[in-house]
Amino acid sequence: TIIIRDDRIITRNVGSMHFYNDGFGAGVFAHELQHFIQDWIALGGVDETDSEAAPTLAGDLTNAFWRWFYDTFKEVHSGD
Repeated sequence: TIIIRDDRIITRNVGSMHFYNDGFGAGVFAHELQHFIQDWIALGGVDETDSEAAPTLAGDLTNAFWRWFYDTFKEVHSGD
């Protein structure tokens, strides 16, 4: 759902990550996650008065991503 209000586009989609075979690793994920967190803070999605808010978000998103990644691709390259 996209809503346009006061010349701003409002959507639940804040960003996306695009990965390709043989060019993805933890460093790429960490780099792209940092972009997302910076944008999320700018949008007011993180309580800047709580020093643990952004690190907790980073940890939660990292854990969720790697659980999804390994569940989704556990048989790909399992013998490499």
